[in-house]
Amino acid sequence: MATIKAIEGRTVHQIQSGQVIVDLCSVVKELVENSLDAGATSIEVRFKSNGLESIEVQDNALKHYTSKLSAYDDLSSLQTFGFRGEALSSLCALSTFHIVTARADEAPKGTRLDFETSGKLRATSVVASQKGTTVAVEGLFANLPVRRRELEKNIKREYGKVLGVLQAYACICTSVKVTVSNVMAKGKKTVVFATKSNATTRENIANVFGAKTLPALVQMDLSFNMHNSASNVVRTDIE
Repeated sequence: MATIKAIEGRTVHQIQSGQVIVDLCSVVKELVENSLDAGATSIEVRFKSNGLESIEVQDNALKHYTSKLSAYDDLSSLQTFGFRGEALSSLCALSTFHIVTARADEAPKGTRLDFETSGKLRATSVVASQKGTTVAVEGLFANLPVRRRELEKNIKREYGKVLGVLQAYACICTSVKVTVSNVMAKGKKTVVFATKSNATTRENIANVFGAKTLPALVQMDLSFNMHNSASNVVRTDIE
């Protein structure tokens, strides 16, 4: 009979991380939302080889927080996208991960933070940097061979899905400059699209999809009333 053995901690972390970061979209989503939560007004997303080689998200925010809660009841009134700590730890386990950050009084010098796969800080160094934070993810899923081969096989499709996500963020985020670029192997940098810190979604849509799309837009005035339904749940299986 086979013996059941405990899995060592590093392997457990990698398995759990694979449930948080499942594809290219989840990487970009977490990093862009982190920038927006931090109050960035300029976000640049840079891909190398459609994201297969690396993904970088650079912003001009000065403070990044990993928790938005002071009490459990705060869950019903969150105004941000969510938690970052788990995702960042997962990226450490699934890629070569580092952060470069610089405060306004430090630029043009900044600090580079390199992390181990466990999420622990491995090294720090002084590098050239402009004000803000740059998060770099290199070789996504390199230590998960099956997941890596699947990503390589479907990279064009995955890259297309990522662009769709970024286009959505760029359209709805007013007063935020969003730039997306890609560099293929031995190729030049190509700007896929860029917005201009516009005050309206209409202007953002024109930047992302072109001015020719504007005549097809229909203005809508919508309002939503959100109710906390947790207190209204009734158990019917108890006598």
